Amino acid sequence: MNTKIETLEWVIWTGFAAFVGLMGWIFGLAVALAMCLSIPFVIMLKNDFIRRRFTWQSDYSVGITVLDEDHKRLFELIFEMYKSMQKAYGKEDAARILTELQEYTITHFDREEAVMQKHGYPELESHRREHEVMKEKVNHFSAALAANSMEVSKDVVRFLQNWLINHINKTDKAYSAFLTAKGER
Repeated sequence: MNTKIETLEWVIWTGFAAFVGLMGWIFGLAVALAMCLSIPFVIMLKNDFIRRRFTWQSDYSVGITVLDEDHKRLFELIFEMYKSMQKAYGKEDAARILTELQEYTITHFDREEAVMQKHGYPELESHRREHEVMKEKVNHFSAALAANSMEVSKDVVRFLQNWLINHINKTDKAYSAFLTAKGER
């Protein structure tokens, strides 16, 4: 049973503790105790909900194993950034994760573009332009983080999660049929 609090939501938990105290005062010790016993269940539900938001889903598959594996890793790195932001690990940890994300994104883009080029994918140049926009945005986030802005990690997570899901479901899925018809698996 995973009851570890994945985030540093101390304000919420402090408010919850005050609420439990108030309920105990109004309704008695039994109600306060019941509320306290529900905490592990609430934490498990919250953690499961959050984890699913940052997990690659089978409907994201482009039908090419190596690229699907890359996408899975990108989701993992975005989740790492989210956890870093929530646990307030500090600027160094967020910078390390963002650097790893930058490096892996370049690796993935290079691999994806090489497969498209190998088979003469007609939309390769527009796909490359989307990749360049993404790289520029991540470089911007990296520079902002280096300038001591921890708030940037919230923007990074939000942007990356939305960009990755939209990019896979629209742009990457567009090459899927073309490349699988050429024999890529």
